[in-house]
Amino acid sequence: WGMYGDATKPHNAAGTGARIALLNRAARRLSAGESIADVAAALGFADQSHFTRLFRAEYRCTPAAWRAGFKTF
Repeated sequence: WGMYGDATKPHNAAGTGARIALLNRAARRLSAGESIADVAAALGFADQSHFTRLFRAEYRCTPAAWRAGFKTF
């Protein structure tokens, strides 16, 4: 792995960019009120748990917390 780990490999940089773009799409859909399960399925995640792990790693909150932050009363 060396000093820079796996981050210097080109396939990881491209994968990271694509993952961030996908999670940005997910965040917009959650903000619009879509259910977490529907967003995960529509964007091709293996399951809701996998989606939640990746979303939390990027946004530092769960999809449920993100969605709740956009509810209007």
